Amino acid sequence: FTSMTTVGYGDIAPTTNPERIYAIFILIMGATIFGYVVGSIASLIAKLDIAEALYKARMLDLTSFLSEQGVPTELRKECKSCYSYALSLS
Repeated sequence: FTSMTTVGYGDIAPTTNPERIYAIFILIMGATIFGYVVGSIASLIAKLDIAEALYKARMLDLTSFLSEQGVPTELRKECKSCYSYALSLS
């Protein structure tokens, strides 16, 4: 993060006011973009975790329902396969 918010290695520095203003603007813009990217990645990871947990909960509910109803094993496998496919489409 430090490298992103600096203006190089110090060998070239802004000397006039317009250069300083430009450097400050670029630093703020860089930090903003960096924050946006990190936030977007975190959001995607959170959504994947929620979607996976929801999928597992629904499949567990289906498994419990099929067991309670006494559905034969082969039909259970077929139901799980179809339900899994239907969930993957949404």
